[in-house]
Amino acid sequence: MIKWGTAGIQGTTPWAVHLVALGQGYFDDVEKEHNVTFEFSDVAPSESLPMLDSGALDVLGKPSPTYALARVKDFDFVTLVEAFENQNVALVAAKKFESTHGNDLAAFKDAKWGYVAPGSTTEAVARAAVSGTGIVWEGLDRVAYGKIPAGIASLESGRLDIIATDVGSAGAIVASGKGYVVYNSNVSLNTVGGGPIVTGDFARGNPELTQAMTDVYLRAMNTLYPVKDDPEKVLALFPEKFQDLMRDGFAEAWKLTVPALHTDGRFDADEIASMIDFLVSYGYIEPADKDKLDGIWDNSYVDASSVTVNVGKY
Repeated sequence: MIKWGTAGIQGTTPWAVHLVALGQGYFDDVEKEHNVTFEFSDVAPSESLPMLDSGALDVLGKPSPTYALARVKDFDFVTLVEAFENQNVALVAAKKFESTHGNDLAAFKDAKWGYVAPGSTTEAVARAAVSGTGIVWEGLDRVAYGKIPAGIASLESGRLDIIATDVGSAGAIVASGKGYVVYNSNVSLNTVGGGPIVTGDFARGNPELTQAMTDVYLRAMNTLYPVKDDPEKVLALFPEKFQDLMRDGFAEAWKLTVPALHTDGRFDADEIASMIDFLVSYGYIEPADKDKLDGIWDNSYVDASSVTVNVGKY
């Protein structure tokens, strides 16, 4: 049994490659060829890395900032493939501001801002977004709203004017007519995104299976990319239960997500440099720990794959 956990997959458009692989049966092919069985689960982000470390999970789908922090703390793991680029966070403002503030972040200097938690990716992206606008982040009226539904409720009720949230939730807010997107990190930043990781012991002990799991994602990319401009066709590639779960607001969320799919599975050097700068600038790691990230984003499995990804035009 190969236990594969993905932190926050349900309703999260950036994990489209994983969902396509599930929906199209690509994992079934690996099960038959390698005589294994996959067990998939959605796991709490805060518990996911300890689960991988303890053996409760064999494979973990995870965004890059948290696993980079784990490497700084000497956790031995291997990155297999980049499933998506960037941080997939958007700033969404209450609809009433669209006609007066538009996409001018400086106009929100006196607004009430929300993000998930101190040190979260949502906070880091919001800080990056206001950099250079004349806004001083520390001087803003800021609230850590905790869980995403609480942030959405606070925006809709007027307790917050603008929130940082994942692009899936941002799409749902736009679809509801209660808010609009002011800033999309997938367009404005250039950093490593996320994908599956395994422990070093797993990779060394299961080299052919590790390669096959990488190939699954690359196959799914080649299936997804030709229809990326048609949200309905994209959704049709997912397992039925996820189609039903994600349908409301999917088109709006997908529009925000598509720029993050401009990857052939490799971690590009310019993305890595920007990622490290992002991690240092917004307090994930200390400057002295930068060298510990050398080699963390590993292209060896993608380079060894027999599957070549055609990214296409974005």
